[in-house]
Amino acid sequence: MLQTRASILARYWYCAEECRLLFNGFESKPTEAKSRGDKIHKWLAQRPKTPTEIRLISKLEELKPFYRDYKGVRIFGTPDDYKVKRKKVALEEYKSVSGWGSVDFWEKFEYPCAEFQINTYHFIMQPILERLGYELKDLGYIYLFDRTGRFMRKYSVRFIESMYLADLDTVLAVVTGEMEPIPPKSFKCKICEFRGRGCRL
Repeated sequence: MLQTRASILARYWYCAEECRLLFNGFESKPTEAKSRGDKIHKWLAQRPKTPTEIRLISKLEELKPFYRDYKGVRIFGTPDDYKVKRKKVALEEYKSVSGWGSVDFWEKFEYPCAEFQINTYHFIMQPILERLGYELKDLGYIYLFDRTGRFMRKYSVRFIESMYLADLDTVLAVVTGEMEPIPPKSFKCKICEFRGRGCRL
């Protein structure tokens, strides 16, 4: 069975060819943005949690790694955080930018990736949480921070299964070679790490 991660499939919405390459084992180089994101995630992981959140996280730890099989592909993914009220759970995803000057670019070109990523987490976690007796809310949240960890914006994302599965079918068709990738905006190619390193476009 083929295997991949939610974060890799999400890259389709920035560049379908980049997504195909990552899916097929090409390694992405470390970047300042990735390093910044790792620091933000570690910092936010230390936030105080409620007793209900602690109980859920404890139960989930025993079930890792999280994945769901779909049409011959095993998709792995771990949400950044959970908000729990009684037995209802909302997923949260954390993203970061260098500062306010980068927000417009992020919203136009990176937000679609984050939206698909949190919806993929929803797809993975829904049956897992149901087995534990929890209800996963259709509404998840993306939080945007700057490099210092300052909160910038919050986005609500509603999971609609039929729309998500239609998108997932398209993504999987491209990364497995059933469909040709749509070329991205030309400026992306000029700064792409895969230019001349596997890219077919």
